[in-house]
Amino acid sequence: MKWITIIFSLIKIPECSLLMYKNYNYLLFVGIALIFLYLSIGKYEDFSLQKSISSCTIAKSKLKNISPQEAKKICESEIKKNR
Repeated sequence: MKWITIIFSLIKIPECSLLMYKNYNYLLFVGIALIFLYLSIGKYEDFSLQKSISSCTIAKSKLKNISPQEAKKICESEIKKNR
């Protein structure tokens, strides 16, 4: 940490202003990342639900020997109930 103070004294930049600048960049990055994560939840939530229903339908139709339409109805009700 001592070498940072020496460098700042040589180029006449106060140490606290540079550290505050780094914190603002970090906070800006975290803020933008949180916004993108929030927006992606809505996009991928429906995709995940459809994949879960699809895999459940395949498994039930093969294991219980029922039609795919019946299996899809059962899976949709089970998954939405647990959601």
